[in-house]
Amino acid sequence: MIVRRWEPLQRRRAAGAPFAAALAFLLLLGCAAPGKRLEAPYISLTRIEVDSTTVFETVMTVTLRLLNTNDVPLTLKGADVRLTVDGKDVAHGVSRMETTLPAYDTALVPMTLYSSMIDLAQGLLKIRDQEPLKYGIRGNVRIEGGFLMPSTLPFSHTGELSLDGIHTRKQR
Repeated sequence: MIVRRWEPLQRRRAAGAPFAAALAFLLLLGCAAPGKRLEAPYISLTRIEVDSTTVFETVMTVTLRLLNTNDVPLTLKGADVRLTVDGKDVAHGVSRMETTLPAYDTALVPMTLYSSMIDLAQGLLKIRDQEPLKYGIRGNVRIEGGFLMPSTLPFSHTGELSLDGIHTRKQR
């Protein structure tokens, strides 16, 4: 009995041809696929309510307005947000959203943010010097993504904040 250790070169090439063709097809499909290019929702700050304050931390509820400028609905899974005052981070938070934002529509979404009293005090010390304050919100919205859709959309928005926009939540 003769055992051949090396197959003829032609047989090896013939065996690899279907694999190479399938790989080339998948690469071309990935480059030419008509996947949806989603825009991040436009997100702005509409309200801030202070929920509680301790020596070390302030808990606040912010209300964000989300505008979906896409022609498809976005199924929101969650978000992470940072609030800045005059370029300094003063609060941050994460939230599970579990909501669908219809195409070309808007929604108000409440979110809890947490702030170190030191960060908050440093950010708000400039109230006397500068009215209104410049603020910014930035972060990522997590969406339910499909095969060709992203699962994270970054966002950023800046604006001005006056003390008239800050409300204290009534204790129950």
